[in-house]
Amino acid sequence: MALVVLFFLTAFKLCRIPERPALVLTLLGVGLFALVTGLQAPVVRAGLMAGALLFGRLWQRPGEVYNGLGLAALIILVWQPASLLSLSFQLSFVATLSLVALSRPIAAFLPESWRSHPWVGEWVLMPLCACLAAQVGTAPLIAWHFNQFSPISLLANLMVLPLLNLSLALGMLAALSGWCLPLVATAFNGSNYLVLSAAIGLVDFFAGLPYASVSLPRPGPVSLAFWIALSLCLAFAHCRPARKLALFIALLWGNYAVWMPHLRSPTLEVFFLDVGQGDAALVRLPDGRALLIDGGERSRDFDQGERVILPVLRHLGIDRLEVMVASHPHNDHIGGLIAVLKEVEVGHYLDSGQHCDTWTAQRVQELVREKGIGYHRLAAGDSLAGLGGVGGLVLHPTARWVSQSEEPEGGLNNGSVVLRLSYGQVDLLFAGDAEEEAEAALLGWGGGLRSEVLKVPHHGSPTSSETAFVAAVQPRVAVVSVGEHNKFRHPAPAVVERYEKQGVQVLRTDQRGAVVLCTDGTNLEWRTMVR
Repeated sequence: MALVVLFFLTAFKLCRIPERPALVLTLLGVGLFALVTGLQAPVVRAGLMAGALLFGRLWQRPGEVYNGLGLAALIILVWQPASLLSLSFQLSFVATLSLVALSRPIAAFLPESWRSHPWVGEWVLMPLCACLAAQVGTAPLIAWHFNQFSPISLLANLMVLPLLNLSLALGMLAALSGWCLPLVATAFNGSNYLVLSAAIGLVDFFAGLPYASVSLPRPGPVSLAFWIALSLCLAFAHCRPARKLALFIALLWGNYAVWMPHLRSPTLEVFFLDVGQGDAALVRLPDGRALLIDGGERSRDFDQGERVILPVLRHLGIDRLEVMVASHPHNDHIGGLIAVLKEVEVGHYLDSGQHCDTWTAQRVQELVREKGIGYHRLAAGDSLAGLGGVGGLVLHPTARWVSQSEEPEGGLNNGSVVLRLSYGQVDLLFAGDAEEEAEAALLGWGGGLRSEVLKVPHHGSPTSSETAFVAAVQPRVAVVSVGEHNKFRHPAPAVVERYEKQGVQVLRTDQRGAVVLCTDGTNLEWRTMVR
């Protein structure tokens, strides 16, 4: 927007237009630019601030950037109150406020000889301080919304932003000359193509560098409060008390980050993710490690692993899965594991060893081999050790339900891995897609089936959740992982009624979104994303 104002004022001055008419015409140009760009919050904010400064110059009143920023925010929020929750609004105003408040304090930390240098100070250090100020201010927002931090963005901005400014100038020249001098406009457009190609090439180059983007957990309220306090101290860094306070806050923050995880009571958390007509359960163990049971579907239109599971892992700050379990090789259970295997470090991959020649199943096995992940076949009676105080017992399948050369007689569903996790007095049973035949076999475990939480087998299909099985498990909570308006009409009304008759709380991901259960080994709590 500053470039737009500068362009119009310079053009009108060259045309010898008096100052007051030039300011009015520039105001019209600013409004036109905002309309052409779709009245997006950052452009409207910049346009209103520029308009306030131009009006002040018209009436010979000095401009004040904080007043201009506040006026712009007030007008936008009166016009569109919901803008406050918009990321573009938040980033635009926070970045501008940070530029104004933090650029000079950051520059003050640099040697005076550098700042006073006619070339280095003006063309290198000041843009560097401006980019750093904007990054300091917007980093919590970026981490909150995208669970990422880009260390390379500081250098990337320094190199890319001048090209974008040049591109805007060339575009405006092309637009103004196109109606009378088309050949000149074509030359401007050709030059702009080269400039934009260079900018895109630089962005691709920086994005491809190692650690160009680092995954972060969503910052909590305490971390946000610490960051805001440090930013305020930085804004007043010229005062010695502010510097001492900043050091104290940084040390306090460091102690909080180090000790708080150890002071929390150990709990087991299970996230039954909303992955449509598929299964995916993320388990965060009491010691902070994590395991994933199934990964939802991967299709041409939507990849549950890329669009659901990976964002959840980033949100929770999980960059390694100790264990990945595939209940059986159907796409709605292992399709999303492909994206997860590509992006996240995995310690061990577990399945029943069932043969399946689909592309999805073969690709999962290839990734396990390529990444050197420990592979283990599971069978009834196996136990999982080293789960941070959580016991893991495999209840199914036995050898008769699995074939390493063809699909078994009972089908892939009945060969599902059925896993029971136990923490203190609370048990959770993950039943995969087991159907009535497998459920009948599972009844042989007797009291070993009893669990407070049951992941309902086969999405609540009428071929599963037989009365005897539900009675043997005696769950308090039954989670149905199912897609909204699915073509199979899961869960079957008779199945839901069967659970409800036994006093079981039925939680469906198609109605409640993701289901989160938390236990300390004695008490069991749950919440849903959609109330």
